[in-house]
Amino acid sequence: MNTLNHNSGDYDRVNLYDFFEDIRKTAMNSGYNLIVSNGIRGMKENFGSKNPIKLANKLIKYFIGFEEYEKCAELKRVIDKYKQSKIKKKKSYENTDLDTDKRRGKK
Repeated sequence: MNTLNHNSGDYDRVNLYDFFEDIRKTAMNSGYNLIVSNGIRGMKENFGSKNPIKLANKLIKYFIGFEEYEKCAELKRVIDKYKQSKIKKKKSYENTDLDTDKRRGKK
């Protein structure tokens, strides 16, 4: 594949490996930005993502390969925050059921 060098007016050969690696890196960074800005719940609700936690874990593996540990930590924090909110929601629901059972005389 060739691209036009605007400085010289000549065509230069493009290293396809580097070309596709740049595309991959851009896609991974876009995925990172989407998850960090929208959270796991936002990815499900706003974008219809079926398993954003799996996606986040794939991004973590990718960024480990480039030693971008700050991004890995941020993705992990987003996953943990989502899991914590699910636990709190479940406990709140269970407590509501217990309160209802107590009012009905059940134990």
